[in-house]
Amino acid sequence: MENEITVVTEETAIVKFKENTLDVYLKSVEEDALNFVGDVSTEPGRKKIISKAASVTKIKTTIDKARKKLTESERVFINKVNAEGKKSFDFLTELSQKVRQPVTDYENEKKRIEQERREKAELELAWDEAIVENELWKREQEIKRKEAEEKAKEDARIAREEVEAQEKAQREYEERVQREAKEKAERDAKKEKQDQKIKRIEDLGLIFNGQEWIKEDINIAYVDLLTWSDEEFNVSINKIKTEIDRRAKTEAEERAKLKAERVEREKKEALERAEREKQEAINQAKLKQAREIAEKQRLERVAAEEKKATEEKKARHHAHQKKFNREALEDFKKNGFEEETAIRIITLIAKKEISHISMNY
Repeated sequence: MENEITVVTEETAIVKFKENTLDVYLKSVEEDALNFVGDVSTEPGRKKIISKAASVTKIKTTIDKARKKLTESERVFINKVNAEGKKSFDFLTELSQKVRQPVTDYENEKKRIEQERREKAELELAWDEAIVENELWKREQEIKRKEAEEKAKEDARIAREEVEAQEKAQREYEERVQREAKEKAERDAKKEKQDQKIKRIEDLGLIFNGQEWIKEDINIAYVDLLTWSDEEFNVSINKIKTEIDRRAKTEAEERAKLKAERVEREKKEALERAEREKQEAINQAKLKQAREIAEKQRLERVAAEEKKATEEKKARHHAHQKKFNREALEDFKKNGFEEETAIRIITLIAKKEISHISMNY
């Protein structure tokens, strides 16, 4: 079973930052990622490659989040140190005054006692003793002045060291912030330049599969993008663009040729189809004309036959009437009617000009 990259948590990443062991971990991630070999010719193989790249990206995101969290934590710590330092300075200044207060009180009390003693001595001692006492007081005052100067120097030294420590911490903090900002700007500029390169690659129609950009038999490996100089990148991109343009031109010319051939073929087929349709129309017209002539002839034959049948029927009816009328005429004649009168009577009855009398032929 293949070894998988161990994805750190933010807490583990922070520990590695503090222990300065992040490089060791990144080296193990690099070895695992670069030693992995996937089969790009199969779908499962390509998915494994993409999954491996996604694991590296997840590690990157986790470490970056840990860096931001640690940076914020250090910033909070420095602010806390500055606040606590000022608090300590003020506290120790006050404490120093409290600690020295017994001496101050003693000196004030001693001064008061000496003052009373001098006042009493001035009353009891002679002028010389007053002079001696005065000299003694001056020496004490000098000692106090020196002690005050020493204390002031010590207080100034402590305050100066506190300020210097604060300034050093602030300076180191600002330097670190500037350094991190510079590093971030450099990373952002590098990423922007890399993104611009990737856009130029993708604008050429190449598709990224996790390890490289591919278009037909043209490919650019991701590791090349990281290692190429700008000049090498531009040279390679220009070569690929020239090849793609050449192929596009060739394909366009081929498409234009095929289109011209198709148009010519369609034109020829249209002419042939029109000729066929024309011939078909002529044939249909001839067939229609032949059918119309045949139908006309049929109708003429039917009409002639109907006319002949009608004439034959009329002839038969006329012969029947003639026979019927002749027989009626003979009957009238047998009954004493003149032939002319009998014919007149038969004619009037046949024309239905005599009421209530008809002839049934």
